[in-house]
Amino acid sequence: MPTTTGTQKAAFPNEIGYLWTYEYHDLVVEGIDTSHVYDTVDVVVIRDTALCGGEEARIWVFRYHNEPIPDTQLVATVGDTIKIYRDTEPFLVTILLPYDTSAEWTSGGGRIDTTTVTGPHFVSVKGGIFNETYWLKRNWSGLEESENSAIWLVHGVGIIWFGLHLTAPMMNPPEVSRSWELLSYDFPP
Repeated sequence: MPTTTGTQKAAFPNEIGYLWTYEYHDLVVEGIDTSHVYDTVDVVVIRDTALCGGEEARIWVFRYHNEPIPDTQLVATVGDTIKIYRDTEPFLVTILLPYDTSAEWTSGGGRIDTTTVTGPHFVSVKGGIFNETYWLKRNWSGLEESENSAIWLVHGVGIIWFGLHLTAPMMNPPEVSRSWELLSYDFPP
């Protein structure tokens, strides 16, 4: 079972049974053709697991309302760092705690990957109004691909908005824009 301090729990919720519901938009651009997918997705923390090398993580299940097969991600708390993994990828996102507006960090993996933090900001989403929201702006680029993303985080709530724009000419489709907006959250006692 991953061990987290009170500060980590307050900054980034990752407890079994926690549930977030998001509105999801996916815009795919292929040449002159554009398609838009709208859905809602429930994200629930279901249990503990061990990663290769002995690192412990929690399993997050993503249940899209219009898709029969759920998706999963693994969320590990290691010291002052939150790592979000998907499938066999190294890690999708790294978040350093506490949210520090002077913070900027880089991740490796053979690409330029930089994240900066700004805040606190006043942000309103469908799931609530938040006075102290921190914006993590991430930019990475590789040989033939690049991504610009933004994560809006609130202490004690987690991710309230996420957006990304991915360009990869060798990928099918070559350009994708996605956004997630918090609709509700439920943290059982």
